[in-house]
Amino acid sequence: MRRTAPMHRAFGCIVLLTCVGAVHAVPLPAPEAVFERAAPGVVTVYAANRAGKVLRQGSGVVVHARHVLTNCHVLKGADFVGLKSAGATITATLVEVKLAYDLCLLRADLLSAPALARGSAQDLRIGQRVFALGAPLGLDLTFSDGLVSGLRHEGGYVLIQTSAAVSAGSSGGALLAQDGSLVGIVSFKLSDDTGRSENLNFALPIDLLDEFRHLPR
Repeated sequence: MRRTAPMHRAFGCIVLLTCVGAVHAVPLPAPEAVFERAAPGVVTVYAANRAGKVLRQGSGVVVHARHVLTNCHVLKGADFVGLKSAGATITATLVEVKLAYDLCLLRADLLSAPALARGSAQDLRIGQRVFALGAPLGLDLTFSDGLVSGLRHEGGYVLIQTSAAVSAGSSGGALLAQDGSLVGIVSFKLSDDTGRSENLNFALPIDLLDEFRHLPR
């Protein structure tokens, strides 16, 4: 009987430590909070010819004051680029191109939208929840969720595969981690010969932003 008392006291300590640890755990923001925080930093991108005709529409992410990152294929053939932010459309200029990654950096001097908090694709794990935010088919600030379906190693970087729903026009939009940080740029989806897709969507890691020399540090 004398041996049981220390065991009880030790067990009580374990329970106490577990409870203390739970108190200090930082809860993840609710999806609606993630959206509200990220929405001001995601824009709709329009590529137009000299006559003002819109050739393509995509999405873009504010990565620094007055600087937007998008996919280069969104801008293909454009003479002018417009950004829609907070209901207003402003012009932007192309400042740097990384065709190897299909990423282009734009500058818009009249853009006042804040940059998104940056994360890293290196911190992602398969099965983790993520969110996509962009303008599929021109529907501004469309928000969807899914999982990290895979992490594919491509040419020295990690390509993020996700089940978060995207469509034409989502290219250049934000892929957000559970804490709301920007971890990727939605870029393309795979489909079979009939054009059908089973949520095989991909985003480029935001870590590639480090290779842009014209981005203010």
